[in-house]
Amino acid sequence: MRIHKVVVAITSRCLRATRLDGLPLLSGLLLIVLSARSAGAQGYKVTQINPPGATYGSQAEGLNSTATRVVGYYWTTDSNNATAFEWFGGNNYKSFSFPQQGAYNTRAFNINDSGTIVGQFQSSNGLYNGFIYSGGKFTQYDVPGGLGVFNTSLFGVNNSDNYSGSAGCTGYGGPCYGFVLINGVLSTFYGSGTDWTQAYSINNLNETVGQYVDASGNSHGFYRDANGNVSTIDYPGTTSSGLYGINDSGEMTGWYSNPEGNSQGYTYLNGQFTVTDFWSMTAINNSGAYVAFSSGIDYQVSGLLAVPQAFKLATVEIPGATSTSTFDINDSNVEVGTYTNSQGVANGMMLAAGKVTNIN
Repeated sequence: MRIHKVVVAITSRCLRATRLDGLPLLSGLLLIVLSARSAGAQGYKVTQINPPGATYGSQAEGLNSTATRVVGYYWTTDSNNATAFEWFGGNNYKSFSFPQQGAYNTRAFNINDSGTIVGQFQSSNGLYNGFIYSGGKFTQYDVPGGLGVFNTSLFGVNNSDNYSGSAGCTGYGGPCYGFVLINGVLSTFYGSGTDWTQAYSINNLNETVGQYVDASGNSHGFYRDANGNVSTIDYPGTTSSGLYGINDSGEMTGWYSNPEGNSQGYTYLNGQFTVTDFWSMTAINNSGAYVAFSSGIDYQVSGLLAVPQAFKLATVEIPGATSTSTFDINDSNVEVGTYTNSQGVANGMMLAAGKVTNIN
């Protein structure tokens, strides 16, 4: 179970903010220029991750180091019953659910470079159980004493098959604690005091990030180092924020509530926050690629993969023109725009294969 604060729309794992000014849904690939630090990127190539049958929306939650495999979950008609998926690039998706009698609401949260996937499902009694999916085989995981008594969720996995998650509560309230399972040793902790805590991601250094909710109902991000020391990391000026992902460089991804009350994603590195236009950023790999989710004007949530890109800039000039502007380009590299000729007359134009056609 994962809670996303500043919430209106409720799912069985997350509370997600519902925006009234939803961003347009992305179709295919989009190259966007952001404040990119990772891998010397000038921008990101963004791919929509939306499995076939995701008529009710989808969320991308985890990715591997090459950004060639992404995991998450989607809904068909019921937001309380998700199906997990793995994306292999292009239109290649694999859907899967935990194969236990009465199990439902299977959600995949993370994947490592060996292809091990972790997540959660609900049993017929409504409680959450963690799972590990590797080599086509499911293994259920519940913390000791938790099976049939309280929830267990697996959220993070690193390349050493160490895990992070949450357990202990029976609903959205209660004494949920975070945990890490490192070399088979279970360690439990809270983000602060005994506040509701979820450990969402663990990197290859066994550093963990997540979210806790204080007694006033405000969400906070936290970072836990490999020695077990926990510190709070909040987006400045907001009472609700959280952390979802961390890579080996210590770059973190998360969300916060902006002044309009909407959810907004960000990255955090060495004390610096960088905001994106996505609702939330859920995971980041060592190359700076990340997965996120957002919504279009139809309010349907969609997963996204953003991969750092370096690209070449080219100057477009019309011979004899005093100024030239291009406004759009299609997949055949045909551009449209406007230019002003030497007589000061503005012309609409189409530019294709070096040939200018006036459109007036």
